[in-house]
Amino acid sequence: MQFDFKENSVGLLAIGFGLFYWPLETLIHVTFFEEGSFLDLLLYPSADEVWMRLLVSLSFIAFGLYAHRAIRQQQDMNKLLHQQKVRARSVIESAHDAYVCIDTNSVITDWNPQAEKMFGWTRSEAVGSTLLDTIIPERFHQAHQYGIQAYLKNSSGPWLYKPVATSARLKGGGEIQVEMAVVPLSSEEKQEFYAFIRKITE
Repeated sequence: MQFDFKENSVGLLAIGFGLFYWPLETLIHVTFFEEGSFLDLLLYPSADEVWMRLLVSLSFIAFGLYAHRAIRQQQDMNKLLHQQKVRARSVIESAHDAYVCIDTNSVITDWNPQAEKMFGWTRSEAVGSTLLDTIIPERFHQAHQYGIQAYLKNSSGPWLYKPVATSARLKGGGEIQVEMAVVPLSSEEKQEFYAFIRKITE
């Protein structure tokens, strides 16, 4: 079994130090202070020395067990989060609706295959560009920017959480009628907007 130093070292090293502290402390006394033989100090220490050694050893062992458990719990949590991200990515990739995610500057941060088919831009072309440079017709630019600023100020907007009919621009310059539902999601690090878009057919 391969030892994973980064993930297991803290707890295991603390436990190991606690278990071997007694002979290690004895060796230090013998080497630097010359207070007797190693076996005498190891097997027949004074009462104060015994309590001190037990206290230090148990403290390190307890810390090691706690750290090891905490690290294992964090590993399990990271694994679960990764699995959830993989499932969510799979759902987005296979969705029938176009999926577009932007930040507060209207910069596209995600773009699924259905969005590629609907609008004509590949994911590599879309991600990093803005909605103003891609799918929002020029006549809607000002309203779009106003809507985002209003949401950042009031945390509300008439275009959120419900299907809204509008026009979208294609890569070739044409337009199509679409139905769009936008959901905002905020965290401590950033604010994003998730849009699910479908083409309105006659």
